[in-house]
Amino acid sequence: MANRDYYSHTDPDGHGPNWLVRQTGYSLADDYDQSAAGNNVESVNAGRASAGDAWSSWMDSSGHRTHLLGENSFYAQQTSVGVGFVDVPGSEWRYYWVVITAPPAGPSISIKSPKAGQEINATTINVSGFTSGKPAASRIEVRFENSTGPGEWHNASGADTWNIALEGVQPGSNTIRARSIGSSGEVLDETNRNFRYVVVSPLNVQIAGEGSVSKGFEGITAREVGQVYRIAAKPAPGWLFAGWTGSLTGSAASAEFTMSEGFNLTATFIANPFIEKNGTYTGFAASSTGSPGLLSLKVSRSGRFSGKLRLMDLALPLRGRFDASGRTQFFTSSDGITISFDLAFTVVDGGTAISGTVAGDGWSLPIEINAAGKSHNPSVFGRYTVALSAGDDAPPSTPQGDGFATVRVNHLGATVLAGVLADGTPFSATGFLNRRGELPIFLALCRGSGAFAGNLTFQPSSDIAGHFQWIRPALSSAKTYAEGFTLPIDAVGGKYVTPKRGEPVVRVNTTANNTELEIGAGGFIAPVVQPATLAPDNSVTVSAPALSQLSVTIKPATGLFRGHFVHPETGEQTTFRGAVVQTRNAGFGFFIADGSSGYATIAPSGTGQMPAP
Repeated sequence: MANRDYYSHTDPDGHGPNWLVRQTGYSLADDYDQSAAGNNVESVNAGRASAGDAWSSWMDSSGHRTHLLGENSFYAQQTSVGVGFVDVPGSEWRYYWVVITAPPAGPSISIKSPKAGQEINATTINVSGFTSGKPAASRIEVRFENSTGPGEWHNASGADTWNIALEGVQPGSNTIRARSIGSSGEVLDETNRNFRYVVVSPLNVQIAGEGSVSKGFEGITAREVGQVYRIAAKPAPGWLFAGWTGSLTGSAASAEFTMSEGFNLTATFIANPFIEKNGTYTGFAASSTGSPGLLSLKVSRSGRFSGKLRLMDLALPLRGRFDASGRTQFFTSSDGITISFDLAFTVVDGGTAISGTVAGDGWSLPIEINAAGKSHNPSVFGRYTVALSAGDDAPPSTPQGDGFATVRVNHLGATVLAGVLADGTPFSATGFLNRRGELPIFLALCRGSGAFAGNLTFQPSSDIAGHFQWIRPALSSAKTYAEGFTLPIDAVGGKYVTPKRGEPVVRVNTTANNTELEIGAGGFIAPVVQPATLAPDNSVTVSAPALSQLSVTIKPATGLFRGHFVHPETGEQTTFRGAVVQTRNAGFGFFIADGSSGYATIAPSGTGQMPAP
């Protein structure tokens, strides 16, 4: 009290007499206040120089008198007494008096060392403690109680104050139990103490390549055996983490391990192979069952990717990462369908591509997709027109006309395509040309149960070519081709240049009837070949039309044409439309009549036969 400048039953730390008495190893009954500030044993006095003055002051207080004279049954049992006095000149009260009374202590044993939770790094530990109370202990026994079970009891030296050196400390948590033994061999009291044995061993962490590991782990450091540690690797700019080797292997940058003797790790970093491979990769392929699919992946500079797999009835989002070798293998599921991916970077035609296999239940899809938006030949930039034809071998139960489209390609390779299929289905698609000058196209039709898919290839010669698969399911409600079909389609086209004033969209003679319009199939018994005149202003005049109300109009700005006639079999006015392909010096299109598709072609006269797209 004098040294800490207070005068109270409770010290500045909040500890009262009961707590302090118990800390010495003196045993108080459980019914004595067990709170930190509890007091059932102490009277204090201060500022009085003599014991007589102090005693008189206590006797003038009924509470102190009852305590010190044992005037009730509780205090009457406190027959053990301790008295303390100090004279500290310069302190606030100078004279301090304390009287503590308590019932005689029963036998008790306490462990002084090691401290609770103490960490040691030796296989032998010195254990010490003391006993008190009645009856007195005649000897002390100590043993380990660890995960392997209790050990043998060992006799300590001394009884009131005792000590012993124990061998056999185990790495990690240890428990010591001590007990006092009476003169007749009976156990008087027991106690235990937990501590930790810390086994330290060198941890060797090396770095291969450019990067770092968690602070404090690089090189040789001392670590506790049996302790769990977490370490993380961080690549330097332009490098990637390739994996851990040594006592632990793995590809995850963050790793957890339990320390053991001789533990070593190497964090390997490699120069980032994806810096030149990042970008968008898109490609079309047909599965082993004939169904088309389109895979598109956007790859980051770290090898992470996101994208989508599109099948006729499925659009599956994808997300993952290529490993340092440029490979990824994973599974993904949607609506109960599990699809596996095995993809890797390859070099194709001097450029990077992603190849591999996508597989589902009973089918597989070979993949080779190229990077989009890179290394385009400037000669492919511009506007194009395209004819989409099934050819002369198309079954009569499928469209006989030619679909068509217009295309725009900018200086970045961004491509916009818009057109109409030969059954009247409009479509549009966008994307980037890849290194080969290809535009992969996948159109989901009929609410995902059909498709039009393939690659459109742009040649430096200004031509366009491509092969497509057109799948149309059977639909009883469809106005055309209700039974459905699967049809290969060839795309033929080329650059389209808007003609100058006085210049026709195709090369023709400057004479009357310099053009022929052919209309066939689509309910015609035989094709109709109609002479017409294409003027320098691109107007078309039909003389003596073989079909009622036959007319045709060409838009020079786009190369698209449209016309009308009265169908000789149905008697209904029918519209045909198409596009001029200047590289073929002809126009190709279609019409729909009585639920089927026919063709409409414009070409210079005198060619002998109409050109095929």
